[in-house]
Amino acid sequence: MAERSMFVYKHMTTDFLTLPVKEELPLESTKRVLRNALQGLSALHENYIVHNDIKANNILVNQNDDGTITDVQLSDIEDAAIVPQGSEIAGRQLGNWMWRSPESHAEGPMNTPSDIFSFAIVCIYAVHRRLIFSVEESELGEGEEILAHVIERQISYFADADSIQEFLKHIRESPWAEIFQVTRDGFNKENPRKPFALWKGVDPVFKDLICRMTHFNPRKRITAREALAHEWFKGI
Repeated sequence: MAERSMFVYKHMTTDFLTLPVKEELPLESTKRVLRNALQGLSALHENYIVHNDIKANNILVNQNDDGTITDVQLSDIEDAAIVPQGSEIAGRQLGNWMWRSPESHAEGPMNTPSDIFSFAIVCIYAVHRRLIFSVEESELGEGEEILAHVIERQISYFADADSIQEFLKHIRESPWAEIFQVTRDGFNKENPRKPFALWKGVDPVFKDLICRMTHFNPRKRITAREALAHEWFKGI
């Protein structure tokens, strides 16, 4: 009989999709969870492993009865892939549609920056309790697809004229390129973009971190290691 291997996770009490809704965590605790998860992601990336499914419920948390958070762990690595230097993933939409990067919607090319974009969306959710790419059925017009709304929001919040052009060059011959172009051209005075950098009620230092992690050109996003060194995580 052939030998088989099994990966068993340590039991954790909850995940980071549930926890921020269940209770209001101190900002310091939220930062600590995000930092620890980012450390795990950095370790993967430094070994040329792309997670491909970063989302809040794939960050597991162990919380004691007194509310103390003792452990944080990235989970659900079934879509992870070793991507050697100079290589990229293409031809598939990986990750959950509410968290995935623009290039993941476009079926690649994808690499570690795609995880970074998704992690930034997790950060926004954790700090502001907003699932910014969640789309309700009531928001859909006749014949409209959910992804059309998600892509419109991604461009609205995180793209500018230069970065969207760089992105279109990045995805090259993707069958989704025309969709991104049409969506880009659909913004006007009646339907203006709403850049995250201009959102009110958001800490400027946090804004800077998120904007660096969500640059629409994947090649210009900061790395996990660079994000860990950002001012927003200082003192944690």
